[in-house]
Amino acid sequence: REAGGDAQIDDGTVVQSFLESMNEGGAMLEYLLQARLAVRVGSGLFVHGGLPRAGRANWRPGWVPAWEPGSSEREMLPLEEWIQELERLRSTAMSEYKASLSQEPGSDAWSISGGYLHPQPGCSLNQYCMRDLVDGTQQASVVYNGWLGDNYQPIDFDDAATTAWIKDAGIRFVLSGHLPHGDAPLVLRGEGVDAITADITYAAMTDWDGKREQEEDRPDRGRHAVCEVLLGPGPEEARVRGVLSSGLAYEASLADEVVGRRTADGWRVKGWAGQKLVLSRNEKYTFYGRLADPTEVTFI
Repeated sequence: REAGGDAQIDDGTVVQSFLESMNEGGAMLEYLLQARLAVRVGSGLFVHGGLPRAGRANWRPGWVPAWEPGSSEREMLPLEEWIQELERLRSTAMSEYKASLSQEPGSDAWSISGGYLHPQPGCSLNQYCMRDLVDGTQQASVVYNGWLGDNYQPIDFDDAATTAWIKDAGIRFVLSGHLPHGDAPLVLRGEGVDAITADITYAAMTDWDGKREQEEDRPDRGRHAVCEVLLGPGPEEARVRGVLSSGLAYEASLADEVVGRRTADGWRVKGWAGQKLVLSRNEKYTFYGRLADPTEVTFI
């Protein structure tokens, strides 16, 4: 939020803004009351981050935490039941929080000690949104865990149990945002299931042809970047399209087997700009983009 004129925004003003947004009638509260942790639309599964995974390769399909007194963690719940259980967690936590607005807050803040069974109203949703638990282990939250590993490189979508869990429910696409990956959606191919992560928050940081440093001070740098993911009734109708941070339009059909492939020199195909392949690679948080003639590219 910007202050007008010469007004200064101090820490107290920022805190007050957050409190207002989570109070009765606040925009964030209204959003969270309507939001869902996982939503199925046809053959698409929408989540914030990714599929249940604790650590790089510890996939836990159908995982639900022990968020109620006397309960235990559960795993391999059928997809529809899993979605319902996540919604029960969310709706219960939000009901607790909304009911607490008329009460004085307690002195024992969840942020200090954490946990699913903390007395602070709504704490189960807070904890589910975290990757790390108070004992130092990681949990399989679909909010925090995305499709990039600790080195920020895309992970392989190759877990047989997770793939079967998804396919048995008739899911063909898993769609998410978090984590950002350059200036165009990342497509990861599985066995009959594709993951599409469409977070381009840091599109302006993508370096095209070594020009990023030359344009670092431009306030409008990357302002062209936009993307959309479109699903049709059939899997062959799924596509991605948009405009890169360089201002160039691109598109990708999920029926095109070249989309999502890796090259021998470490680039990933994100789509086409005319007759050229749109390629992307990264070194941790630094992303690079280039266009290439398909005849000049060797795929793994």
